[in-house]
Amino acid sequence: TTTKKKKKRNIKKNMDLMIDDESFSLKTYIEGYKGPIRVKRLLTIAKTTDNELQQKQAVELAVEELQKNKNILEYEEVIEKYGKYGLIRDEDWIEKTRREHIDELQRLEAEESSARNNNLSHELRAAKKALGHFHWRTGDSKKALTYLMKMNEGYSRPEDIVEMAVEVIQVALYLKNYSIVNQYVSKALQSGEKIRDKVTTSLLDIATGIAMMGNGSYGAAAGRFLLADIVVADKLRTVCTVEDVALMGTFCALASFTRKQLNDPEYAVVQANTKNQTHVLSLLNNTLFTNFLDSMPEVRALATAYFNSNFSVVFKMYPSLEKRMKLGYHINGKVQRDFYKKAREKAIKQYVTPFHSVDMNVMAPEFACSVAALEKELAHLIRKRSITARIDSHKKILYAPLSDQRSRTLNRIQALSKSYVIDTQNHLLRMNVSKHKDFLVNHTKAANTTKKQFI
Repeated sequence: TTTKKKKKRNIKKNMDLMIDDESFSLKTYIEGYKGPIRVKRLLTIAKTTDNELQQKQAVELAVEELQKNKNILEYEEVIEKYGKYGLIRDEDWIEKTRREHIDELQRLEAEESSARNNNLSHELRAAKKALGHFHWRTGDSKKALTYLMKMNEGYSRPEDIVEMAVEVIQVALYLKNYSIVNQYVSKALQSGEKIRDKVTTSLLDIATGIAMMGNGSYGAAAGRFLLADIVVADKLRTVCTVEDVALMGTFCALASFTRKQLNDPEYAVVQANTKNQTHVLSLLNNTLFTNFLDSMPEVRALATAYFNSNFSVVFKMYPSLEKRMKLGYHINGKVQRDFYKKAREKAIKQYVTPFHSVDMNVMAPEFACSVAALEKELAHLIRKRSITARIDSHKKILYAPLSDQRSRTLNRIQALSKSYVIDTQNHLLRMNVSKHKDFLVNHTKAANTTKKQFI
C-alpha cells in the first residue's frame, strides 16, 4: 500500500511539472485528438494533477466534450466528482439529451431491423456501423465494439472486411484491448484485398506497433511504427497523435535497436509489409518516419545525440520528454520504465565498450547520476553479464578484462588456415568434376551399397 501511494505521488508530481510548463497549452494539446479519446485525456489530466487551475480547465473542457457527444452518464459523474469548481448540473440539458438519445437509438435500431428483414446487406452494414459510432460517442464503448464486429455478418467482400477491421481496431485501441487489435489487423491483411490506400496501411502498422509495444515487443513495435506514413495523421486522431507516434517509435527503437540500426540503412531492420515487398528501415535515416520526427524536433535531437554517444545531452533532455510521455494514452508506467531502463543499459554498454578502463567520476556526469548510483548500475550489468568488467571501488575505476592478444591472434590464424584448406579441397573437387563431365553415377548400385552397410 505504501509503495502504491508513493507511485501515485510521483505520477502527480511529474504531471504537475508537465502542465506547469509555460510552453504547455492544454487546449492546443487536446486539439490534437478527435472523438471520445479527448474526454479520456482531459479526465486523466484532471485526475492526476494537484494544480487546481489546470484541473478546473481540464474538467470544464471535458464537460464541453461530454455535452457535445451527448454522453449523459459520464457528464453526471464528472459534475458530481468536481462540483467544487462551481459546475452546475444542467437538468434541462440532461432531460432534453435523454429524449434525443432515446429517439436516435430507436431510429437506428429500426433501420437495422428493417435492413435485416429485407435482406439489404449494404444497409445493414451501414446501420450497425452507425449504432457502433453512437454507442462509442455516448460512452458505451464495449457495446460499440460488439456492433462494429458484427458489421459483416453474411457479407464478406474483401474491401468491406478491411473497412470493418479499421472501425473495430480504433475502438479496440481506445479500450486498450490489444488482442482484438492483433486479431483484426490479421483479418484486414488476410481479406484478399490488396490494400493500396496509404492511410489504411499506415493505420494498421501503427495499431500493430501499439499492440506490440503494449505486450513488451519493443523491437517489433519500432519496425511497425517506422513503416507508417504521415498521411494517416487525421485518421489517427481518434487513437493518438502524430507526436505520440514520434515518441513511441523513437523510444521503442532506442530500447531495442543497435547503434547501426538507428541510422545506417545497411544494418537496419528489414520488415516484410507484403509477400513481395520488403522495407529496410532505420530510425534517423528514414524518409517516412522523418515526417513524424518533424512534429517533435526535441525527439529527433535526443535520438541523434544517442546515436552520436552524446549521453550528457540525452539524459539532460529526457526528463522533459518523460513528462510528455506521461500524458500519452498508450505509454503506461511499465512501458515507460522499460524504455528508460533498456535505453540506459544500452547507452552504458556503448560508452564503456571501447575502453580498457573508465573513470566513474568522469562517467557519472554523462549519465546524470552520482558516482555511487553509477557504481550500482555497473555492478548490476556485470552480474547480468551485459558487460564484462570489474570495478575498483576504492579508485572508482571500471576495468575491462585483459585479453591475451598473442593467443587470440594465433587462434585466428589457425582458424583461417583450416578455412583455407577446406576451400582449396572444395576448389580441387569442383575442378575434377568439371574435367570429367561425362561420368555417370549408378544410383541402383549406390543404393544397394548403402543398404548393405546398414544390414
